[in-house]
Amino acid sequence: MPFKIISIDTNFCNSVNGEPIVSPILIKSFELSEGDKVAAYQDEDEWEGVIHCDLSQTEDLRWYIQLDPLTHKEASNERVVGRNEGYRNGMAIGELIAKIKIAEDLLKNGLTPEIVCNYTKLSIERINILKSRIR
Repeated sequence: MPFKIISIDTNFCNSVNGEPIVSPILIKSFELSEGDKVAAYQDEDEWEGVIHCDLSQTEDLRWYIQLDPLTHKEASNERVVGRNEGYRNGMAIGELIAKIKIAEDLLKNGLTPEIVCNYTKLSIERINILKSRIR
């Protein structure tokens, strides 16, 4: 059975183990569970990895992927341009962008980070970063 292929951002990692965070929206969209083996990509890089859940983290930080560095490979240009999994990854990114926009608007209107966190389900850490960017 082929792996599900997900998009990751190695700049956004679990604070405990340094592994890349997987958005809960992707987890839901791809129907992933603890222990699932997946292929992950960022730009032209691909890896195999295992999905894990750290319940000690907030909802948007708890899912992460443990990448197997021995499986790293560069994708061909055709693969990068023609990724067929992009639609579901794009849906998740779009949903996250929408939540961030809503959070920014709520913060601009004077709501506290705690209320915005409860409403959007984004982590308090992310909400505080958004708040610091609002002038």
